[in-house]
Amino acid sequence: MKPFRSKGFTIVYPGTAITIRSLVRIGFVRDNKDFQLPPFEDKFLACWDTGATKSCIKESIAKHYNLPSIGEIICRGINSENKVKVYLASIFLPNETVINEIELCSHDDTLNIDLLIGMDIISMGELLVSTSDGITAFSFQSPAATVLTLNSIPLRPKVSFEINQSFNPDMLCPCGSEKIFNKCCGKR
Repeated sequence: MKPFRSKGFTIVYPGTAITIRSLVRIGFVRDNKDFQLPPFEDKFLACWDTGATKSCIKESIAKHYNLPSIGEIICRGINSENKVKVYLASIFLPNETVINEIELCSHDDTLNIDLLIGMDIISMGELLVSTSDGITAFSFQSPAATVLTLNSIPLRPKVSFEINQSFNPDMLCPCGSEKIFNKCCGKR
């Protein structure tokens, strides 16, 4: 198996940031699996929102760049429900990661952001926001290298497994930790 290389970026803000923003680029979806079309020259202001299920794009930008519309959905906000168009695009993050063929709901031009990055993209990697000593740092890495806790101790996902009669407790643990079963999940 070929090892992958995670790509990440960090943006530092002075003070306590109340919104997390970055510049991104957009483009058409790739035309085949081996060739990614380059992004448009313009950079767009994106707000990262863990409260949004889907990512969104300003309607005027989608129309200006002739992004393909693939239908409509009902978009539910805190106090509203609207029928909106859905566009298909690629998003180029600051770390050169390309999110290809992402469905972007349209939003009206009254918002002061061009794109909203929702959990459909955020869940593809690791997101960290920390504030200390008068600065806020926002980091994103994709793909995720490991699951981290606040103490930077990697978490192993809980794995359920059955032990059959031919299982040797001195074998490697089936959870994937690379430890011997008796010193890992089989510890009594």
